[in-house]
Amino acid sequence: MKAKNDKQTAKKKGSTSKCNFWQGFESITTSKWAIGLMLVVISIVFYTNYSRIYDPKIDLGGDNIVYYSLGRALSQGEGYTNTITLDKTPHTHFPPGYPFFISKVISVFPDNITTVKIANAVLLYLSLVLLFFVIFLTTRNSILALCACILAAMHKSLLRFATVMMSETLFIFLSLLAILIVLLVVKQRIGAKRKWVFWIVAIAYGFLIAYMYLVRTMGVSLILSLAFWLGIITIRELIK
Repeated sequence: MKAKNDKQTAKKKGSTSKCNFWQGFESITTSKWAIGLMLVVISIVFYTNYSRIYDPKIDLGGDNIVYYSLGRALSQGEGYTNTITLDKTPHTHFPPGYPFFISKVISVFPDNITTVKIANAVLLYLSLVLLFFVIFLTTRNSILALCACILAAMHKSLLRFATVMMSETLFIFLSLLAILIVLLVVKQRIGAKRKWVFWIVAIAYGFLIAYMYLVRTMGVSLILSLAFWLGIITIRELIK
């Protein structure tokens, strides 16, 4: 009987020590300095891979030069028109969200293709940072978030989108930003104590998902789901 009790006590001690180990490991990997170090690692991996895949030439896909010309037309006050044609007709094919982004970039920085490519690279890098926090807030596992971001930073096709003037990188950034706001409101209870903060976030969030639709209408399923979530939490707050 005594031997049996000793075995049970040893098992309890063993399970307690394992629990303490994992709790200590989790506290270390979720600390501010650890998360900061992981973001540095993600930055190095992204910069290394992007610098190798970067192509300063215009992509032969064709759509990118249309986006750029539309952005230049907006920045020069010519409206949303096809400046690459002789008659400069109003453009009706691509949504105006990404050309509007280009127009603001080349209005502040030098008006050239390299500037837009660098802006896309910055958007993709910020998307990786947002992805890290989205996964971390969802799983509370910083190692998993780090591995996912490193794999994304090594993805050749994803990096290529940041070297051409296309709307994908901007849509990825806006989508992850919208998802992160959802998680901050739900999990971190942003605006729970100060209702005016919640309403500011809700209004800004509404403008965000509206702009997402103007950037890439093909992502309407994600846009509608985010809008549906906004409606649910707004109704809940009104009932409260």
